[in-house]
Amino acid sequence: IRLATGRMWDMPRSVEIPDMPAFGSLNADIEGHPEILMRKETLMKYESLMREKRNIDREGSFTIGATAAKDFPGEIGSGVYASVTVSGPLGTSSSGDDKINKAAEQDLKRAEREDLLTRIKLQGEADEAASLAAYSVANIRANESRLAALTEAVRERILRHASISGDTFEQLQKSRYQYYRGVIDIFESEMMFMQTGADLLAYAYPEGPGSEPAERIKPIADNALRSRMLDPNWLTSHSSVPGGIAPIPAPQGQPIPASQEQMIAAPKGQTITETPAKAALVSSDRPLSVYVWDASPFLAPETRASSLNDLRNKGFDHFLISLTAEQIEKLDSFYGMMELKDLLSAAERMGIRADLLLGEPTWLYPEKRKDLIRIVEKMKKFSFKGLHLDIEPDSLPDSENRRQELLGYLKDTVKEVRQASDMKLSLSIHPRYLEGGPDSLSSLDLAGLDLEYISVMIYTTDPEKAVRRMRDIMIVNTSQYFCLAQSVERVLSPSESYFSSGEGLYRERMERIGRELSASKGFRGLVIQAWEDLGGMKE
Repeated sequence: IRLATGRMWDMPRSVEIPDMPAFGSLNADIEGHPEILMRKETLMKYESLMREKRNIDREGSFTIGATAAKDFPGEIGSGVYASVTVSGPLGTSSSGDDKINKAAEQDLKRAEREDLLTRIKLQGEADEAASLAAYSVANIRANESRLAALTEAVRERILRHASISGDTFEQLQKSRYQYYRGVIDIFESEMMFMQTGADLLAYAYPEGPGSEPAERIKPIADNALRSRMLDPNWLTSHSSVPGGIAPIPAPQGQPIPASQEQMIAAPKGQTITETPAKAALVSSDRPLSVYVWDASPFLAPETRASSLNDLRNKGFDHFLISLTAEQIEKLDSFYGMMELKDLLSAAERMGIRADLLLGEPTWLYPEKRKDLIRIVEKMKKFSFKGLHLDIEPDSLPDSENRRQELLGYLKDTVKEVRQASDMKLSLSIHPRYLEGGPDSLSSLDLAGLDLEYISVMIYTTDPEKAVRRMRDIMIVNTSQYFCLAQSVERVLSPSESYFSSGEGLYRERMERIGRELSASKGFRGLVIQAWEDLGGMKE
């Protein structure tokens, strides 16, 4: 729609199946319909008018009188008289034909005929709506059966394409197109059924919303089969099959597109295959993680697949991704929400864990903490595997003189985040807070924070120093899990960051550190700071 109209449209987060008032069956009696009630009232008015017409324009009078007289000269005289007078329209007394009454009778008869036509019309419309609803139900069932057959056709073409060369890919695309058409047909059938249901409500509850029951039903049943056949996730994967969950193994020697985005972006005539990831820098049970502060290339559909592939090819199976305030606000729109959901879905399919990275130090302050909690609650609807706080107290002004106060703020902040979210929670922290002393977190403090792991930022290019310091921390805090954070940031000195050392030395040192710490029970792996600088390192 955006491409067709050139405009951005706000879309709902999810499309819910509409509901309507429940009704068991349709009563064929249409006497309560508003139009029938109006006709009845019209007939009553005409009947009343007919009665009034019978007395209109006819008048009568009865007169009685007495007279007295005296003549001069003469006698006194008297008399009595009576008279009856009847008046009416000229000609009615002789013809007996009251034209006004006849006009009233004609109006009444016309109203009766209109009432009969209205009843026939409404009864026909009610029967038509009921018949159309029955037809829609049968049409939905037929289209579901057809879609099941089209689903199986896609499954068969995927199996064929995975094992046979030739025009099988073209046939697969044709079967997918037919599948899309089948899905559209189901939606159109369901739309027709919903419309007929809305039409039938006018007859089931003719008095309007006030007469509807509180109970509401969803006329379209979202059963498991329907949900599986209409699930669009398989469209972005070369291994998923609609209607089932079994992966399709790739035949040896035949390349398979790494993703739909890469396949579309590939130059004509070029086959794209998945580039094997470089050997992991640490053992498979000790993940290699990286901080990602610029989420834009991972969120953008045109660069998402290549960014995730680059991440995996550099040995990472875990990334901590941060979002800007603008990107978080954009999640309220449909497109912004779908960008993040698609990223998390793609990462999960590739076996890469995605955690939400929150890194604003001022959130430690009690008056600012509500902004952090609001973001945490907003992000609960997304399928992040964990939540990582990089809100280091040392980043705040005058921190060296108020470390005890800031450490208290840190503990309170972590506890509030823990209450606001069920996601696994982890923390980045300077090693000084874990090495004992008055400004350190005790083992009891750490146990109360309920953290999945703590990322210790020992930024040094001396691997022996990093290993020794990390081991000392794990010896003091035996009940916690730790990751060692190392830096490749270009803004740090060569003694703190591997950026100027080159990628070769960086990889050699990471392998060495991971190998020496892998025997420690509390060691969970390495975390690299940061992804944006890693790409700029020389070979």
